[in-house]
Amino acid sequence: MPIAMTPVHYLRTTALFAAGALAMAGCSPASDTAAAPPAGTSTAQQSLAVEQPWVKANTTGGMTSAFATLINDTEVPVVLTGTTTKNVAGSVELHETVLDPDTGATAMQAMAEPVTIDPGESYMLEPGGDHIMLMDLQCGLYPGDELEITLQFQDGAEQTLTAAIRDYAGAQEEYAPGEEPAQENHQEHEDAGHATSSTAADLPSCHA
Repeated sequence: MPIAMTPVHYLRTTALFAAGALAMAGCSPASDTAAAPPAGTSTAQQSLAVEQPWVKANTTGGMTSAFATLINDTEVPVVLTGTTTKNVAGSVELHETVLDPDTGATAMQAMAEPVTIDPGESYMLEPGGDHIMLMDLQCGLYPGDELEITLQFQDGAEQTLTAAIRDYAGAQEEYAPGEEPAQENHQEHEDAGHATSSTAADLPSCHA
């Protein structure tokens, strides 16, 4: 048998529903508030400081190298896993210096592991040391132009830096056995970063 509600009952019921709705609203997060990132991870907002980024000029194709000093100003380790460029190179790799056990000389090869930069620490990419290698260039890198290079991190974040393109003839890299990219000869690796052949045709500028 239905229970008839008096005006007093109706007002009390309405007040109870209103109070419940306010309590639920107070417990719900605002829709425009972003969730905090997990502790111990880097994000795009926690990017590295980059000093003196530059690239060896190369106008005839093949390969070249990029350098910079990466500084971790955050409070957590940052793990660098790779780099990339847009419509400039067939492939881009992080390269490291290793000791050739057969000759005792140092050589360059693709890094086997990601690079961890601890809080307050710096990581140098420099001629004769670790560097970013751009292989199978699709266009020419001319002195005075600039090149955008994107750093990729383990947590999925990315950071783009702008590097100046410079003439540079020093610190020619030797490569570990099996590390030379396909369709490249040893002389091209030694001369990476500047034109060495008078018969080589210049490529259209990547900056165009």
